[in-house]
Amino acid sequence: ESDLSLDYRLFEGTHAADIAATSAQKATCAISRKQMIADLKLVSKALDD
Repeated sequence: ESDLSLDYRLFEGTHAADIAATSAQKATCAISRKQMIADLKLVSKALDD
């Protein structure tokens, strides 16, 4: 079981297509796991506001 959980709101609404399209593109640079988690927390917090 993963320690990382994703907020369902990331996958609904008008921005969902943008997330899917961005995820499908090949990453040009690698980021650390800690940075990815920090970025996801920021997005989740922004969605709560």
